[in-house]
Amino acid sequence: MKKTLSIVLAVLTLLSVFSLSVLAVNAPVITDLSCDYDGIDIKWDKVEGAGSYAVYRDGVIIGTTKKCTYTDTAVEEGVTYAYSIAATDGTSIEEGAVQTVAYIKPYCSHKGAKYVVDYPATVYAPGKKHKHCKTCGTDFSVKKIAQLRTESPELTTCKNSVKGIKLKWGFVDGADYYRIYRKVSGGEYSVIATVKEGTSYIDETAKNGVKYKYVVRAVNEAGINEYDKISAKVIIRANAPTELEAANKYSGIHFKWNAIKKADGYRVYRKVAGEESFTYIGTVKTAYYNDKNTEAGVDYIYTVKAIVDGTRSANVSGVSIRRLENPKLTKAKSTKEGIEVQFEQVDGATGYYIYRKTGNGDWSKIGTINNTKSRTYLDLSAKKGVTYTYTVRGYCKTDVKSVSAYNKTGISCKDKY
Repeated sequence: MKKTLSIVLAVLTLLSVFSLSVLAVNAPVITDLSCDYDGIDIKWDKVEGAGSYAVYRDGVIIGTTKKCTYTDTAVEEGVTYAYSIAATDGTSIEEGAVQTVAYIKPYCSHKGAKYVVDYPATVYAPGKKHKHCKTCGTDFSVKKIAQLRTESPELTTCKNSVKGIKLKWGFVDGADYYRIYRKVSGGEYSVIATVKEGTSYIDETAKNGVKYKYVVRAVNEAGINEYDKISAKVIIRANAPTELEAANKYSGIHFKWNAIKKADGYRVYRKVAGEESFTYIGTVKTAYYNDKNTEAGVDYIYTVKAIVDGTRSANVSGVSIRRLENPKLTKAKSTKEGIEVQFEQVDGATGYYIYRKTGNGDWSKIGTINNTKSRTYLDLSAKKGVTYTYTVRGYCKTDVKSVSAYNKTGISCKDKY
């Protein structure tokens, strides 16, 4: 409804933004009058073209707003109030219908409400809590509880392996993956790997003779566990000797390997085939070891560890050899068929190689005996009047391949026929 000119003039006195003109906006419609703990909340529909709204209570303007809501805080409990809303586009004004409401103050302000946990956060997922009023029983203001970080992994193993430095740590419940950190003395930690499956890692980039410090951290959606809860391990990288070789010599078994830079020495280990563990047999500074304490026909396995700045390297699985002593040459005689060479049986051999030379020439293999029963060899290619020198090597062609050394002097005979 339109007010009389006198009312309009009174409005213009209170609100300079309102002016008398031909109406160009619709009347606002109040959609909700509700009692709040702080007053009466008024809501109305938006009016197209309206730049602002004037709120009337009992015919008197009590405020203006550009929003479609307003709270009248100057109210008393038990009193009935009449409200209307006027819209203006700056040149015209239109007031909507009056609606009434009795103010009854709500039972509770919720100011004493406390948060109640629906379910706690874990390392797997965030938790949930909501604010609950014990007075009126209202639930509101739901909040998310941040997911928990995991516990710190315990680094249980940090040792030299053949390929690098091997790390192992305990399984951490709720970890999505693990980050491996490494630093050198005086440096800063840096991430060298991410492990998504398993609880072990081999640092193959570690350099021989360098001291490293390692830590492992667990990660989930909440983040990464703190450094101050982490157990760290320090180790010097010591490369493992490789290229292991073992050979029968006159006095025993000669075992050698590739030299390791910065090595202070080497620890040598041996076991008999079939035994579970190696036995330490000596330390040397050279990259070889002569084992004189061996038994004929026995299969041995050798391995070695380098010592770098007091730290032992890992060791490879080892090299196998059967101890074969030099065949003892007993006789060489000239016969009408050729020169017959005789020798004694070698324990552990499965056959023998026969070598021959003339004068100071080189040895040449001239024959093979593929059994252990024969201990003689007949050289049918010997020529009359020529003196030959012979030697013999035992060999083994079972699972453990091995060849004996030989008598370098040999045994000589002149062919008379």
